Amino acid sequence: IVDFQEGESAEDTEEAGLTSVGSYSPAFKIWSPWEDKPLLETALLPLSSKATICEDRYVCIADQSGKLHLVDLESGIHRAFDVPIDDQLEAISAMRFGGKLIVSSQMSRTDEEKRVVDFENEMTAQLAMTNGNVYCIELDSLELAWERPARLLNMFAPLRQPRGAPFLFSFRVNPSDAPGEKSLTLGFLDLRDGKMAYALENKSLSPATARATHAFQMEYSPDSQTISVILRDQIFTFLCNPGARPPNPIARFGRVKVEKAEPGFFGVP
Repeated sequence: IVDFQEGESAEDTEEAGLTSVGSYSPAFKIWSPWEDKPLLETALLPLSSKATICEDRYVCIADQSGKLHLVDLESGIHRAFDVPIDDQLEAISAMRFGGKLIVSSQMSRTDEEKRVVDFENEMTAQLAMTNGNVYCIELDSLELAWERPARLLNMFAPLRQPRGAPFLFSFRVNPSDAPGEKSLTLGFLDLRDGKMAYALENKSLSPATARATHAFQMEYSPDSQTISVILRDQIFTFLCNPGARPPNPIARFGRVKVEKAEPGFFGVP
């Protein structure tokens, strides 16, 4: 049984690294009804902590004190990683790809992002919005896989994508000032090193495509090393090159840029 319980926090919450209302903050607790005792209980967490669960097994908690918690409910193992946590965090989500657990942040969006990115039309139960840090945890060793988190901003990651592929696919549709005109931004995050394997920005969509239903299908073929993506009425085929890639930094992709000097002009760098 997994539960959050309230506990009394330190009087000086700033020194304790806690954010609380009044004198209470939540704690995370796992209790076994068979043994009639708690198996795990964390220290008090900031009230701004966000949690999610993946496959009814992996519980992830991000808190503003700079900790990412992972609890394996099957083994009872708890790990706490020292990582940067986004400010104004609204939610986190988690997906497992083979032996890797990907935890994505969702920060609150600015007015510019809400205006430029077509969030509401794309938000469905089949998509996880990613707007902030992305962490990768090796489930065998329960250690962080990358030297630091990647960042995917204002992107949507379909929940139904091949979990055997070494890539996380994400996309978004960008409206424009012109009626009926939209563009597509998409990318593949390489889960082996946290770098962008491929990125396509601002591909113009035909009016028919812009009006198409939000269908998504993705297939990964390890034998031919190809990935096929159907997004709306667009079909993309990618060949995975096993050769060495030029050195690249950890991914930072998807930032929305609004040109202040030209009102009404939108662009994504």
